Amino acid sequence: MSLGQKIKQLRKENKISAEIVGKYIGKPGKQAIYDIEQGRVKNLDLDSINKLCKLFSVDISFFTQENEKANDPSGFYTPGINSSDINVSAEKLAFLLEENRTLWRENALLKKVIIENNIEVTFSK
Repeated sequence: MSLGQKIKQLRKENKISAEIVGKYIGKPGKQAIYDIEQGRVKNLDLDSINKLCKLFSVDISFFTQENEKANDPSGFYTPGINSSDINVSAEKLAFLLEENRTLWRENALLKKVIIENNIEVTFSK
């Protein structure tokens, strides 16, 4: 799956417009994102990729690796860790994966609202 296909997949799954994604990564206008998704732009700068990772809550390996495990946007792929290293039942793992996906989607939707409404977010201790 190409970089553009991965971006489109995440954008569609999170129901975020190309215009919002472009604005978030500093490439205003939906055409810039469409060009990336269609493969007309072959390389994307690291800063833009990092912003995409933050927006969609995925590890950079999702965009940089070609293997199928890295293509799972659930965020559970960790290089060097095999499923045999984790002692958890299949049912519990399925439950945890679904909970993570739910939180991941809610996080992406919240980011979409923040971006669309130009809300400034500050964190205090």
